[in-house]
Amino acid sequence: MGEWLGHHKDKDIWKYFRRHWLHFFPGIPARTKLASQGANLWAVKQKITERLVQILGADSDDVHLIDGFPIEVCKRVRAKRRKIFNDEVAYGYCASKDKKFFGFQGHLLISMTGIPVSLSLTPANVDERDAAYDLIETIAGLLLGDKGYIKPIFKEDCEAIGIDLQTPLKKT
Repeated sequence: MGEWLGHHKDKDIWKYFRRHWLHFFPGIPARTKLASQGANLWAVKQKITERLVQILGADSDDVHLIDGFPIEVCKRVRAKRRKIFNDEVAYGYCASKDKKFFGFQGHLLISMTGIPVSLSLTPANVDERDAAYDLIETIAGLLLGDKGYIKPIFKEDCEAIGIDLQTPLKKT
């Protein structure tokens, strides 16, 4: 909720809720405990998101779009000195930007109306097509993807579950 209201730091979210909502929630804990409790609610947040997608009908649309995008954690020259995300990040390459980077790869599936249906985060070296399997479990119909999704076995797997994957042709 705090993120949606434009507060992007735990401290700012905590201050906002203490200032505006304390009379409804007098037991708001200290900032660090509130952040910890919020992080532990990931499964509940996931269920709420899935239900919203169902209510909005985004998972039952006939057309979906899928794409991956780089999330750089730090410049590659600093990668060995970093102190965070030790086992979660990797080196990757973004073909659309013709850029090597260090960090994560985001994978997003949206309905034709622009509603996010599914999202995942992987190390940067994970293939987009491998991450896509988890995203497309609940959809059917036409799926539009970029050249990163061209792979005969992936197209066959999509067809087997009722998805018509369409990608642009690679230059020969």
